[in-house]
Amino acid sequence: MARGESLIRQWKLLSALQSNRVGVCLDDLADIVGYNRRTVQRDLRMLKEAGFPLEHEADEAGKRFWRLPPGLIERQAIILSFPEAVSLYLARQLLAPLTGTLLAEGLDSLIQKIRSTLPQQALRHFEHLHELIAVRAAGQPDYRRHADQLRVLSEAVASSRTVQITYRGAWRAEQYSTLIHPYGIVFYGGELYVPAYSVRAGAIRLFKVSRISRAEPRAERFTRPGDLRLEDLFTGSFGIVRPTGGKPIDITCRFDGPVAVLVAERQWHRSQRIQSRRDGSLLVRYRLGETSEFKRWIKGLGPGAAVLKPDWLRREIRAELLEAARHHDEA
Repeated sequence: MARGESLIRQWKLLSALQSNRVGVCLDDLADIVGYNRRTVQRDLRMLKEAGFPLEHEADEAGKRFWRLPPGLIERQAIILSFPEAVSLYLARQLLAPLTGTLLAEGLDSLIQKIRSTLPQQALRHFEHLHELIAVRAAGQPDYRRHADQLRVLSEAVASSRTVQITYRGAWRAEQYSTLIHPYGIVFYGGELYVPAYSVRAGAIRLFKVSRISRAEPRAERFTRPGDLRLEDLFTGSFGIVRPTGGKPIDITCRFDGPVAVLVAERQWHRSQRIQSRRDGSLLVRYRLGETSEFKRWIKGLGPGAAVLKPDWLRREIRAELLEAARHHDEA
């Protein structure tokens, strides 16, 4: 029997025992986990040997009822269900780039509180959970180097205080200083961004935290627009790049072969509308306010993807692909 299968089953047993103060008989535990009595008895023995404080009492007929100690429940010790444990593990893995920053400290603190409720031997019993599920990400930034900036920005968001930042632009490779009114922090694609009003630009701009080399808090407060919702800042965006305004762009694409399957598996944008064709291809429509991220995405899908409308966007993408091919010819 796979190690992961027994871990899941034993986790279910603990969750069932935690939710019942008076105890659960062996037959009921067997029904809960879907295994026979002998398997459940073996699991209970293993959990006791691992350090979990299991108890049992017998009724007048000698029938045993298993439970966790009442004191354990009264002090609100936490035994998570398996889905809850996996969710917590996934959350920690997804936030791995934020290790060493205050944004990860809260989750770390919660995990430590949970760990403190059980003996180390019991915790080690489930240390192989990582073998059942994994999170992979490429090119993760190390935000430990930006922990101070994140602390300043987070406190400024909460208190509506202005911040003087030194920022390095990506495309122009320039470094400049500006006073900002930080409205929030956005986590997207493993990266952190701060949407803020920039005094230098006189408009709302999006600042990537890893490009902020200095963040100095100021005493002055700003007034956050009452109707501001962070999500509304990205309406019409295909990702994180904010539209600059203007008329929305209606885009029609064709996807063939494996690319059609890939596209159909996700809602890539809230405006996505899919029309299946008899030959297995897809006609997909998007309505966007900005196309830079969309162009990078569709070029990355290869020959199975093509923009049909508008003509100017199709020509732009074709020219960029030809330029990329030229660079490869010259390499």
